[in-house]
Amino acid sequence: MYITETTEKEKQLIENLEEKSDKEKMQFLLYISECLINNQINSKNLTNPMLVEDDEVNIFNMQSINITDGFELIFLQSNMTIYNSINKEEKIYEENGNIYGIEYKETIKKIISEFENLSFNEKLDILGEIFIRYDNNTYFKENISNQKLNFNYTGFDLAYRIKQFKKSLF
Repeated sequence: MYITETTEKEKQLIENLEEKSDKEKMQFLLYISECLINNQINSKNLTNPMLVEDDEVNIFNMQSINITDGFELIFLQSNMTIYNSINKEEKIYEENGNIYGIEYKETIKKIISEFENLSFNEKLDILGEIFIRYDNNTYFKENISNQKLNFNYTGFDLAYRIKQFKKSLF
């Protein structure tokens, strides 16, 4: 793993993800992108934290680390295009930051469940690890032509910013 000082749960999730097919890895990536768009990566694991009047809820999105507004949607849409090109039998689409038409296998549902049960800090570590692997072309087994993260940031830059965000909370 690129991210150090991780928990056993984090290591196990990444190891489980490494064993999956590229299609399943892409599904997980799309799921995480959707969570980012909908502010679902937050300190209280709320589905819709924007409806809760609680100043104690820390929400993570790309704006939290000073990344251009819209990064999540562009990232989601570009990965949806790749997903649709490698997956001929299932076409998905996005509307208002939500993905429709995706059918998760039980194996990826298990990983999503593991991710959902992580603490806020652990989820942030997983995000950093995935951004690094994605940007360094080590996330997928095959040579899937994923786009660079763009916005003049590397996966390591994003992981560093996520780490700084975590430090600012505690």
